[in-house]
Amino acid sequence: MDLVELLTVVDRFQFADRPLVLPDFSLPPRWTPRSEAVVVVTPSGQRREVEASLVINHLNFRDPTVSVDRR
Repeated sequence: MDLVELLTVVDRFQFADRPLVLPDFSLPPRWTPRSEAVVVVTPSGQRREVEASLVINHLNFRDPTVSVDRR
């Protein structure tokens, strides 16, 4: 299987005991939550294969300039 770029992380934070990352993309049509084996590449070039849970979480953005599809 060929590797492809899935997403680029634009922000990250800790929630309970899990690290969460925020990608920068609009939600594709017919999105379904899933788990995938992914390769994480850090800005320094370090690579690590991990299992990622890709889910939708709704956050409360107070900034009115944030587009509806990112809320």
